[in-house]
Amino acid sequence: MRGTRIELSRPMKGEELIHYLQSWCGHLGLSLDYLPIIISYSGVSSSERKAFERIRVSYGQDSVLIEAEHGPIEKGKDVNSLRLSGSLDDQSMQVLMGKLMKLEPPPSTTEVRSATAPARKALQRAGPGENGTYRILVVTQGRWGERTWSHIISAAPEHWSLSRVALSSELPMLIDDASSFLPAEVPGADMVLFLSEHPSSMQLLPDLVQMSGARAVIAPIDSSSWVPLGEANRVAKSLMNMGVASTFPRPLCSLRETEEPITDEFVRRFGAPSVELESYDGRTVGRLIVRRGAPCGCTDFVARELEGVPLDEAVARAGLLHHHYPCLASMAREDDLGDTLMHVSGHELKREVEKEVRKRSGPRPSYLEP
Repeated sequence: MRGTRIELSRPMKGEELIHYLQSWCGHLGLSLDYLPIIISYSGVSSSERKAFERIRVSYGQDSVLIEAEHGPIEKGKDVNSLRLSGSLDDQSMQVLMGKLMKLEPPPSTTEVRSATAPARKALQRAGPGENGTYRILVVTQGRWGERTWSHIISAAPEHWSLSRVALSSELPMLIDDASSFLPAEVPGADMVLFLSEHPSSMQLLPDLVQMSGARAVIAPIDSSSWVPLGEANRVAKSLMNMGVASTFPRPLCSLRETEEPITDEFVRRFGAPSVELESYDGRTVGRLIVRRGAPCGCTDFVARELEGVPLDEAVARAGLLHHHYPCLASMAREDDLGDTLMHVSGHELKREVEKEVRKRSGPRPSYLEP
């Protein structure tokens, strides 16, 4: 499907439409920005724009343009109908179009509200580590983070308590006032998993950690365009000065033990793949048990799909399945690695599967020449 027209069930002001789209995009794991990306309003921040022009909603490598039927989307101006064009076949986009047609209210749990009170504080919960509960605050910002959140919450041990904050993907390059982009309240946590998908969002991390009371941070780098290395170093120093342990795995599925107990509680279940292969006949994969899997769920997916695959094909098949999941790590070449982060992620998985295949393959048969 290349294009469609949506008649709104009621007129919406431009700024109301933007807030509505941002809320649903955050919930569905879609990214939203404005086109043209830079609009010249001297001294006016992006949040104060009078005209939003067109809206671009992105998912993976695909995107959809959303335009008002007549003229640009503007603050204070009613929008009655929208024109959507681009790759509209993605399931998340189908859901978004359905919500637009009905103007169904977005879930309040995924909205990020600006702080209205002078002081922001963490919600009162049991103190860190009390009653054996491990509290994780997951901060998401787009599709990659949403998928990681969905898998973690479905596979987390019973003694984990998980909460989530969704940040806007529409941030200025320099954030002068963090309160404009932070929620009024943040759940208390022992550890923050910060899934940035915008180069400016790292500027918000120290404030979020302070609000949550967390003592450890995992801030993965699955794309250097999302988390510039210089910014990661700056934030790491800031967190160290706060007495907060931090690690920046590159990519997230390369995460291993850090010897920091709060962080390693998470690493026991999620991080660099660790699997055990069972073969009942010595020729095929009977079962691949995931001891520790990628937080996005890729390892669990590959484990299910490898059942019944011949052992001598398992490593190559694991690499293909890793791409088919698909892995959302960056395909941009990293100069210091000489490779892409997607390939680094794939190598982590293939090495682990190869190690298990070697254990189960057994010695090759020898033959006597007559």
